[in-house]
Amino acid sequence: MSKKIKIFFILTYLLFSYSCFSQSGWTLLQTGFTDNFTSLHFYTEMYGMAVSSSGKIIKTTNGGLDWIQLNPGIAMNFGDIRIINSTNAIAAGRQVSNKYLKILRTTNAGASWDSVYSSYNIDTNINFRNMKFSADTSGFGYVSVSKNNSGSGKYLKTVNGGLNWTNVNPHTMVYWNVLDLGMITQTVYYCFSMYTYAYQPPPVLYNEQVSWDKTTNGGSTWTVQYFLNYTTQSINTYGNFQSEFYNENTGYITYFNSQTSVYHQVIGRTTNNCQSFSEISIPVNPVSSVFLNNSSTVFLTGKLTGGIPVVAKSTNSGSNWELTVFPNAVNKIYFMNSSTGWISCNNGQLYKTTDGGILYVNNTSREVPYNYSLAQNFPNPFNPVTSIVYSIPKYSAVILAVYDALGKEVQTLVNERQRSGTYEATFDASSLSSGIYFYRLTADGYSETRKMVVLK
Repeated sequence: MSKKIKIFFILTYLLFSYSCFSQSGWTLLQTGFTDNFTSLHFYTEMYGMAVSSSGKIIKTTNGGLDWIQLNPGIAMNFGDIRIINSTNAIAAGRQVSNKYLKILRTTNAGASWDSVYSSYNIDTNINFRNMKFSADTSGFGYVSVSKNNSGSGKYLKTVNGGLNWTNVNPHTMVYWNVLDLGMITQTVYYCFSMYTYAYQPPPVLYNEQVSWDKTTNGGSTWTVQYFLNYTTQSINTYGNFQSEFYNENTGYITYFNSQTSVYHQVIGRTTNNCQSFSEISIPVNPVSSVFLNNSSTVFLTGKLTGGIPVVAKSTNSGSNWELTVFPNAVNKIYFMNSSTGWISCNNGQLYKTTDGGILYVNNTSREVPYNYSLAQNFPNPFNPVTSIVYSIPKYSAVILAVYDALGKEVQTLVNERQRSGTYEATFDASSLSSGIYFYRLTADGYSETRKMVVLK
């Protein structure tokens, strides 16, 4: 038997006997709306909610296949949402008709919403962001205020599932503004604040200090340490400073480095209880959200230079980054576990991954195709990225995988149930050598394989 025939039989056997379910991609969830979704949260893989800047709250109970609109009762610009349990959820934002920051709460899975906190603030740039609740049933959580340069920045704390809220600010002096909080437990967490004081007429210069404040008793007392101190032109720290912690020692903050002539956003990583931070360059500028899956796996959402929407992922604490480009602005990322996560975007788009994915799959059309089909990838040959378009005529279990010439799986782009439609998957061969590769689509008894060429 010739070598070519052997390779053909090996490839055919591996392709048709493939049964391993894995996914490395982002799949578009059809919401039926065109709003800019600022945040989303899932209580289980099936039950989730999302909020928009134009006041919508939507809910799914089947993993994002279908969404229904809820009625908050108030016209809002929502900044964040958190589901506490199967019936309770909290949505926070700014009321559109006046200058009140509000927190809404539901106790019946979104059927009705009550205003549980209201605070007047004349600055329309201020909104709520970054709500976090403990994993247990105690109802402990917080929400922080963003973009507040009036010296009244604060965070709000609840211990009863959002029914009541307490204002907390570790700094009692004027000009201190809370930027963000990193929660470790109910009693141990960090509060990051910035002191800003203008001392010169336009062009205004600012003396800015950023401090971390640590509490081990739920905010009753604080240990304060300054870790950044500079005198420079004003920087937009309020809307971009974020913090995420894996444990008491290890965490990340995002901020603008102002020591250079061009402001650029960076990550500071600490492994010693915030005693020091190692500055890491990142490709995202500005950052819209940050999420940790573990101590070394970091996700960033935001834009590349030039305004290209992107999700960046690092599995080695920021030493290297993998990028996924999206068609619309990416706002918030949330993972339920190391593999299952979601992101909220503008223009009504939400995406889901079930394997911590990088590449995304875009549903390009909701028209029902006549039959199953797998198109030739384009461009072909390619280096390093190509697109693969396929169609499915009915709700199906879909697998789209890439193999090398010997039949070894290179990457699984799709492995999930999808509605009828035409989809486009992106395949990045940056880590592969030149050569012939195959990609195969299987769905409910249908199977088709095509060849593509990586040319470097």
